[in-house]
Amino acid sequence: MNRWVDRHFFLVICAIGAGLAATLIKRALATPFWHDEIFTILASGLPPTTLWAASRDGLDLAPPFNTALTHVVHRIAGVGLVATRIPPLLGFLVAFVAIGVAVRRLSNALIGISAALLLSHTAVYVYAVEARGYGVVTGCFAVAFVAWLTYASGRGGRFALAALTLALAAGLWTHYYFVFAVLPIVAGEVVRQYSQRRIDRAFWVAMAVAVLLALPLGMLLSGTLVHAKTFWGRMQPVDLRATYDVLLSTLVGSRFRAMGAGLVVLLVVAWFRRRRVPSGRRLPGHVVTAGLACLVIPAVALLFARTIGHDVFAPRYVMFATAGFAFVIALGVWRLAPAGGVIDVVVCSVLMIFFVRTVWRTFEPGRLVYADPMARHALLTSRIDGAGGRTIVTGGTRFLEMWYYAPPDRRDRVIYLADPDAELDVTGTDAIDRGFLALARWTDVGVHDAATFVASERDVAVYDIGDFWQRPGVEARGMSLEEVGRDEKGVMYRVRW
Repeated sequence: MNRWVDRHFFLVICAIGAGLAATLIKRALATPFWHDEIFTILASGLPPTTLWAASRDGLDLAPPFNTALTHVVHRIAGVGLVATRIPPLLGFLVAFVAIGVAVRRLSNALIGISAALLLSHTAVYVYAVEARGYGVVTGCFAVAFVAWLTYASGRGGRFALAALTLALAAGLWTHYYFVFAVLPIVAGEVVRQYSQRRIDRAFWVAMAVAVLLALPLGMLLSGTLVHAKTFWGRMQPVDLRATYDVLLSTLVGSRFRAMGAGLVVLLVVAWFRRRRVPSGRRLPGHVVTAGLACLVIPAVALLFARTIGHDVFAPRYVMFATAGFAFVIALGVWRLAPAGGVIDVVVCSVLMIFFVRTVWRTFEPGRLVYADPMARHALLTSRIDGAGGRTIVTGGTRFLEMWYYAPPDRRDRVIYLADPDAELDVTGTDAIDRGFLALARWTDVGVHDAATFVASERDVAVYDIGDFWQRPGVEARGMSLEEVGRDEKGVMYRVRW
């Protein structure tokens, strides 16, 4: 079985990849854009030079590479539920193939396919259809990691180093936390060079070039750190276990726990029954070191966030580590399993069954159906479609969805009052309103400064869908809130003062 898969490896992995791509496209078609994705869409409409200036102004706290890629896609294919998400989708598929190829070289074809399939059961599969940089950084990490493995094995030479350099630089230009992607590569390379008793200057030059290419990001990072103390992440702290649970996604679910428990029993029995490790199932020390370093990336990143005192961290910031997890789990099974290959067949077969189940359930009739985000906001829809004037919408991040999905010729009737001070007083963070004000400085989104708006208006409607942190300010100014109606998702008020 392994020989057959090995002969047709690229056909098999591309066929599985095509199946996963089909499921992702179906999910993309059924999923409306949310707040962060709309930020990407609006920012990607800016010319490159303007995008840089806007990024320095705080338009988006992430580096602009994913936005630039989205800009290119939009120039070719326009904005769309699938088109806008092409960069993360391709990033996931690149990681899928790269990890499969890398593991196959170190073990066998069945384990290579298993590693690729394991990646599809981590969180990156979910984020592969989110128009942010998480799928892109995962692809960058997989390419960089495989390029280093290729170079360390004596193949690839300058081409492998060039791929390593560019992938690392691209990842850094996509997310600041990608700096932790160098941990397994550097750790593994130090072990390799120590075992060879020589310094490989070419490798360190390649790493230095990657750092030099990312140096301009310092101008953006300095502006980002100014707002770190009031960032939303501080209000939603996560611990180490929660971080790994999020990243491993369905791999920590009930069905995988049962399979994992059975597999551990088989491996333990096999380990104690054999007298020695078969020579064909050994891994170089630098590969083992790099793999172990992949496992601790989330822990190191979380420790760093806590150490600097800002807690600017969310599990998805180290999404790229999922490629390392798939690499380590697959090779760990192969390394501990008997040389006969029965466990290899069992693991690959079970993962293939899960893959087929995923495809089947994705295309099950009526399972994934697009729903208009405005459909459950009847009062707001009625007001902006009728003769009503502008309507203030609350909801924090949800406002942007209401504005984006309003009819384009009526978007100017959907507005938001940004009041960072009020948000900070009520929630402990001002990130949402501060981001909205930055967005309003560079795009036509309907965001207004609360103090300026209140000074010029006297009779408006408010559609409250939650997170109405401006309410204390409204009441403090002697304004009156008169309820005029409710629908499934919100309450409409008339505000007078």
